[in-house]
Amino acid sequence: WPSYQYNWWALFSLACSKKTLPDTSDCLPLSQFPFEVCGGLTTGEFYTINVKNSPKGSNLKLLTSGSIEPNESLWGSQTTRFGGSRYLHPRVVGSSISSLQEGNDYPRSLQNKLRRSHRPKIIIASLTKNIEALVDERGEYQPSTATQVIFHREDDVEQLKKLCGLLLKHRAHFLFKHILGYNAMHSSISMEKSFLEHFPIPSGSLSSSS
Repeated sequence: WPSYQYNWWALFSLACSKKTLPDTSDCLPLSQFPFEVCGGLTTGEFYTINVKNSPKGSNLKLLTSGSIEPNESLWGSQTTRFGGSRYLHPRVVGSSISSLQEGNDYPRSLQNKLRRSHRPKIIIASLTKNIEALVDERGEYQPSTATQVIFHREDDVEQLKKLCGLLLKHRAHFLFKHILGYNAMHSSISMEKSFLEHFPIPSGSLSSSS
């Protein structure tokens, strides 16, 4: 993989496992497609937001890294800790479209992030053993800290689904472990924005324009 040919961990990991990186000569990096990779909430933003427990409502659902499974959200079925309390249905107070239009007390940069989160997107857990990602088709979730987010510039849900499918294939897990293994914390590996931007997309898998 040209983008990581001098990655010391990849050389070491592949040598130890007696394996080689898959052929990516027919691939283009994700950055050449109409997608944008962003981070979830920063630590400062995480402690700025107000959260309430609400199974229904128009406020964004707060989705933590631990609540992300391959093609599945555990929001509403697994409790989340926030500010010393546990929530089954955590929502970000003041994050509905109407609240953002009227204005709230959050910093402007955070308001912009909350507004953007109402768009369709892929949400990816940052600390994980294998890549865990899901498509938020309706823009229901606000990704918390330790997450990466991918938007399509034209909000094309079908393209997001195809990309998510590629990220959940065995080849992607293989690259994740052998390229980013140096980021391992215990048994989990930290996802990097640059890894996603350079992720090799096989020819013909995605549309280069909307």
